[in-house]
Amino acid sequence: MFQNDVHILKEGDKVGASDATLLNMLNISPFSYGLLVQMVYDSGTIFEPAILDIKPEDLRVKFTEVLSFFITVFVVLHNVFF
Repeated sequence: MFQNDVHILKEGDKVGASDATLLNMLNISPFSYGLLVQMVYDSGTIFEPAILDIKPEDLRVKFTEVLSFFITVFVVLHNVFF
C-alpha cells in the first residue's frame, strides 16, 4: 500500500474540532502561544520592542566604552593632581 502526504492544515488556518482530534491522534501539537510586543512602557517612557533585543556583544561594547571613559578621566585627573 502506498502512502501519500496529505496536508491537513496550513499555517494560519483555524483548527476545527475534527482537525484537532486527528492531530491529537497523530500526537501532533501545532499550537503555539505567545505575546507580540507592540511597545515597552517603563517609568513613564515608551520604547520600541527592539530595546529588548540586547545581545551579550552589545553589553560588552557598552562596558568597554564606559571603562575607556573612566580610564581617560582617571588619567587626566592623575596628570592634573600629581
